[in-house]
Amino acid sequence: MSMTKNLSSNVIVGEFRTSLLSRLFSRFVAWRRRQVAIAQLQQMPDRLLADIGIERYQISDFVNKSDAADEVTFRAPAPYNKEVALPHAA
Repeated sequence: MSMTKNLSSNVIVGEFRTSLLSRLFSRFVAWRRRQVAIAQLQQMPDRLLADIGIERYQISDFVNKSDAADEVTFRAPAPYNKEVALPHAA
């Protein structure tokens, strides 16, 4: 009887460790994704930031609110490519 109890408690502890590690890893991935998004948005010129409706000082809040609202579907924006940017008005 005590062996069964020890086995079941070991299973519970193992499941707790697995879920804890899973949650920690998920939080790390989400944090890293936010950091990449912030860095990419910081590289954009003010004109493009204005096109999406934010100012430079709002980038961190914008990314964190987007991530909190829907952590599963939030994706970092594609890297900004200066060669593909809209041409300047002549």
